[in-house]
Amino acid sequence: MFELVLLMYTAVRSCVMVSKAVDLRLVPLNEDRAFVATMLVRAALDMGEKEGVMMGVDTERAPEEEGNIVQTIIAAVWFKGKAAITGMVFASLTMNNFPFEDATFIKPYAAGAGAAAIWDAMTTHAIMRRAEVRAIGVTTGPEVFNEIMDRFCPDYESNPTGLSELARVQILRAIGVAIVKHGSMFPTMQILLRHAIQYLSMKKSPKLATSGVIDSEEDLIKDFEGISLAESRAVLCVHMLCYVLDGSISWSELKLWHTMLDRVEKLHGSEKEQVTFKAMLIPDVVCQQFRYNQPVTTDMLMGCFDPEQNAAMRKDAYKPVTHWWREFTFKVLIVLTAEDPFVACRDGD
Repeated sequence: MFELVLLMYTAVRSCVMVSKAVDLRLVPLNEDRAFVATMLVRAALDMGEKEGVMMGVDTERAPEEEGNIVQTIIAAVWFKGKAAITGMVFASLTMNNFPFEDATFIKPYAAGAGAAAIWDAMTTHAIMRRAEVRAIGVTTGPEVFNEIMDRFCPDYESNPTGLSELARVQILRAIGVAIVKHGSMFPTMQILLRHAIQYLSMKKSPKLATSGVIDSEEDLIKDFEGISLAESRAVLCVHMLCYVLDGSISWSELKLWHTMLDRVEKLHGSEKEQVTFKAMLIPDVVCQQFRYNQPVTTDMLMGCFDPEQNAAMRKDAYKPVTHWWREFTFKVLIVLTAEDPFVACRDGD
């Protein structure tokens, strides 16, 4: 209990430090500032939003995967047994390396407290790293969204009517479908969706009253046909931004991403000009850079699909040894600290 209290205190304290570092004004308190403050605390404590429809998105739209009884049993044994196994190893090392009288005294502490301290420290490190990514994402999302809109829809602020309603809905779908794919409206995605709705003046739109519009994966793919190439690129960048803000991209998310690229290529590409490139590597590179506190830019997001920008990122940003070592340690930490040891290879991080 005492450990949990300290962990929560550290998380909230980190939120305050993040708000000061990015010069967020949270006082005097009003509705918008209270919302941002709430998002920071939820991000730090790794809390998702309550289930149900919110801002036109239903996080329960994603189909539930069928459970695997063997994996469930292994996961339960892993969760309960890793500390016990570590304790047995510590006890054995103590008995083999200390005189019997000393080992009898040391063994209970080494086997119990020692093993627990290692797993608690490792789990706390993983939680705080994840909280750091999501807390920074709370402030990063709206800024990068504005940069994307300035790049691909430069006349929007001076002439909002120049951007069709379908294009606005598609941009919101880029966020809504990513939320459904993730399975939870975490603070980074919720504040990005709220900002996009306000930016695009869609707050009173009836399309946000119920689910099935901006969280529809099928309509997201189909309606690329009704928007321009520049608007399609804005949609792609916003969608990839959602994955980057979470710090990782899963196989199912990557599969959807490739479906989107195929659709845009079919509509706007030609034999002479390729407008999209299905990059398997660069999305992971961008997510990793964000995890290591490198600011996200529109050029980085474009590297996930634009042929020229992808080639530039492969040349300048991709360092094979560093990248794969970081990916390896990231996956290992996930497996060691997760309740389910299959989370890193099935469909999670």
